Amino acid sequence: MPKRKVPSSKSASAPPSRISKRLNPKPASSAPSTTEPTNDTGTTQGSVVLPASANDLAQELIANSRDQAVADEDPPPYEAVVQERLEREHCRNGEVQATLIWNDCADLDLHAYCSCGAHIYFANRECICGGWLDRDMNRSVDPADFSLSPVENIFWASAPSGDFKITVHNFCNRTMPDTVFTDAQRRVPFRVKLKRGFGNSVKTIWFEGTVGPYETVECFSWINEGSGALGRMVVLNPLPNGGTFEEMCAAQRVTYQRGQGYYALVRKVEDVSAKKDMMLLNLASDTFTIGADACRSRLGLPLNTAVKVKPENVPDGHRLFIQSTSHNRKLPPGVHALMMVPTVEEALRFRRPRIF
Repeated sequence: MPKRKVPSSKSASAPPSRISKRLNPKPASSAPSTTEPTNDTGTTQGSVVLPASANDLAQELIANSRDQAVADEDPPPYEAVVQERLEREHCRNGEVQATLIWNDCADLDLHAYCSCGAHIYFANRECICGGWLDRDMNRSVDPADFSLSPVENIFWASAPSGDFKITVHNFCNRTMPDTVFTDAQRRVPFRVKLKRGFGNSVKTIWFEGTVGPYETVECFSWINEGSGALGRMVVLNPLPNGGTFEEMCAAQRVTYQRGQGYYALVRKVEDVSAKKDMMLLNLASDTFTIGADACRSRLGLPLNTAVKVKPENVPDGHRLFIQSTSHNRKLPPGVHALMMVPTVEEALRFRRPRIF
């Protein structure tokens, strides 16, 4: 369901909230309550149970007024709340994962700015490097979208390196009559969990704060050291007799997109114009260096000019794919292709089926 306008990355009514670069753990004495909205004397509106009094989580967060990041030395008690909501909404996880929770009928939105230059949010839920907003909640009061215990989640199954930023925007301070949510100017408490890494190398940081109407709060900003991007790319194996991009996609049950095909560098010399895109595949990790500038820098080639690329320019254990200007190009036997598929989900289902 489309929304109205794209919010700016800064608040319209207040400066962005501060973020603690030191990530100091919070004092135990000021730890917020993890109580969920109470239903003891609530009223029912449709299929939604409305609380009769403001929940403890909201009241204590507002009282503390601590818009800050806190280090997770031990899993906080509200970790279980996050996991329950992620499972309830069938959200996925990855090498980098940002999760927003709040207890309110307001429409808060989770935003991510990633190293490929993309802005991920409700109107642009995926990016070329593989970031994916797989749950957007409270955009309406439709039971399929609405909850008083909502969650939003952005993840990268495998993440690129570079600059990242996570923000929260209060898109609509929705009100409900005969509930505690009647003040259109209220500040909405929220928490964001940022998880990076896998297995024993996972690092988790929490941000706790409040956000007013139409305000944006910056939660995290960091330079990521990732294992490489999965993106929306699928590598197509060569056909015995060669074939076009469309034929190769059909043979491997991949969605064909006209003009989104790349061919592997195999010739002794390939003339590459300044306008052609490139993708560099790490064969061991099955991840990509994405984009012409990033690939040229990795290969030691000049930017923004036509170049001659040779196989010896490509590092060992890598395969370079060059954008094709011909949608019906027929690749000879033995040559791999790459197809940019429509969604991150299709790429992950093809390359990381265990996620599903």
